[in-house]
Amino acid sequence: MKSDSDFRSAYAEGKDWAGVAKSLMMQLSGPALAHRLGVLYVTPELGRDLGSILAFLRETTRIPHWTGGVGFGVLGLSADGVAREARAKPAASVLTMALPASAFRLFNFQGHELSKLKSTLSKWCKQDQMPLTGLIHADPANAQIPLLVAGFAAASEGYLVGGVTYAPEKRDANFKPHLADKTVGGGLSGLLLAPGVPLAVGMSQGVVPLGDWHKITDGEGGDILRLDGRSALEVLKEEAGDEQNLLGFIHPAVPDAGLDTGGFVVHNLSGIDAVRGKLTVSFQAEPGLRVRFVRRDTKAAEQDLTRMIEDVRRRLVTPPRGALLVSCIARGAALFGALHREMEVAASLLGCPMAGFLAGGEIMRNRVQAHSAVLLAFG
Repeated sequence: MKSDSDFRSAYAEGKDWAGVAKSLMMQLSGPALAHRLGVLYVTPELGRDLGSILAFLRETTRIPHWTGGVGFGVLGLSADGVAREARAKPAASVLTMALPASAFRLFNFQGHELSKLKSTLSKWCKQDQMPLTGLIHADPANAQIPLLVAGFAAASEGYLVGGVTYAPEKRDANFKPHLADKTVGGGLSGLLLAPGVPLAVGMSQGVVPLGDWHKITDGEGGDILRLDGRSALEVLKEEAGDEQNLLGFIHPAVPDAGLDTGGFVVHNLSGIDAVRGKLTVSFQAEPGLRVRFVRRDTKAAEQDLTRMIEDVRRRLVTPPRGALLVSCIARGAALFGALHREMEVAASLLGCPMAGFLAGGEIMRNRVQAHSAVLLAFG
């Protein structure tokens, strides 16, 4: 458990939900700190017990409002402050905070409310106070999640951060993977924060650039034949080296149309044609589109995570006081080389109460990302 006057976090593992919930409660107990909001994440092993854990924590902590859900795993800080990443075991992570009632709203959104969303939010937050920031949990049982995320971002004028939660292969109607003061599911749920709440958000894609931007001069469908008038493969080898194992480590990136800061979106390099010098990518390779190459490996992942957190710290007026981290299930030890390493780096740089979960897709602004980590830090 780690504590600040306005933020407190807890993490617990156990044999069953009762043991995990009791451990969380004991870590969160103490002087009444006027905490009104809790964020709770559990592993799939506790997914069907989410409502029971919520009821227990609400009753014992007296914290009235809760959001969160079932992740593919959870991220947290143990009672002695050790960074933890839990997969395939009963575990839970919590962040509580003392935000005033006027500073946040919980929501459960299925899509049909989209036309009324702006007018509903205007009753809480004046139009000239937009944009809002949203902590978003998306239920993968809904096939329209990418459209819902984009629609919710546009209608709420919100800057969204969050992730796609866990869902079992065989799911019954009683499985509800989200919290919005009760167990819910089927769409988007989470937390909207008013503009006056001091915070900053960031995203790490686990990569470092290899060279400058190039322009596609010959491309069709998902194939890039020429960059800057040269063989696409020749340009790639010039920057990445004449390696045999480029696939999986080297990726193409395109400019992020939603940012004017030089940011980019990482895609997959799925094929190399050594005869034609052609690269097959996971986006439409239209002539004129700018592309650069990036490397994703253990060293690059740690460098980019550090860059992202240092940038978030710079944008906060005060040192971070609480934080939520959502990371792709495919990262972890597979990318950072050791279990817990991603959370260890984040916790050491942020130095504040933390919680988070492992996602099947990460939400940033108005879309669902892949293989990334997103951070919401409170100042």
